[in-house]
Amino acid sequence: MPTFAGTPFSGIINHTHGLSFARGATTGGATTIKLPATPSDGQSVIVKKTDASANAVTVDGNGSNIDGAGTQALANRWSSQIYTFSVAGASWFIDAKVV
Repeated sequence: MPTFAGTPFSGIINHTHGLSFARGATTGGATTIKLPATPSDGQSVIVKKTDASANAVTVDGNGSNIDGAGTQALANRWSSQIYTFSVAGASWFIDAKVV
């Protein structure tokens, strides 16, 4: 499951059938959500920013790249991304993005 650093955050909402959902609120400061360090092939994580503050939710690949970068940022309220891990590519890929 993803882990969180920073404050505040709302925690893991759901983790079933290889899918995790995390909401990040950043009114008290920037928040970092770390994706699983040892994901299984096809595992997906949905991350959503829920507040209108100027602070970003940073999604950290936790040792694996996300679309070629170590981190991705969600800056806008209600923006979300679906991250799916590929063993063949040894990295996370953004499968869907709502900004």
